[in-house]
Amino acid sequence: MGTATNDYDKLKREYLYSDITIRALCKKHGIKSYSSVAKHARDNGWYQDRAKIQERASERTIEKVAERIAESEADEIEQFRTESLTVVRASLYKFAEDLKDPNYRIRADDLVKMIQLGLLITGQPTSRVEERRLDVVATFDGLPVDVLRGLAEATKPRPALGHPTGSPARSGAEGARQN
Repeated sequence: MGTATNDYDKLKREYLYSDITIRALCKKHGIKSYSSVAKHARDNGWYQDRAKIQERASERTIEKVAERIAESEADEIEQFRTESLTVVRASLYKFAEDLKDPNYRIRADDLVKMIQLGLLITGQPTSRVEERRLDVVATFDGLPVDVLRGLAEATKPRPALGHPTGSPARSGAEGARQN
């Protein structure tokens, strides 16, 4: 087969989607002029096209392998979670059964740890932190010194009074209802 009669589209497809070399491709198809096919391949970007195809195939393979690994790990994690939760539940049931014995002594920290473990396994929070702040920004420029001293005095801690903080209890004369 001469260069003029080469079916370059067919040769290109075979070259792109296999690992055959140009020389082996020519030999396979009985083409005597290896150099003309190699020049045509070079001029028409066969080498770059094959590299792109192989790169995409590698990326797809990597993605599939990564998906399989992730699925396998997720299955193992779920199985471990299920088994752990079963153990925690069984421990709690055993603990509840032991509590029926009046001589059984429990430690509160053991119960708390068991409950926290169950909460952790089920994805619930095991502790809670509350934070409250009162941010005040004040400018005291131009205030008289006696007012500043009064403010400083007002912020000093005081001894505990007989009633809770807040407004003092009203006396009967101030509007408390009579029974």
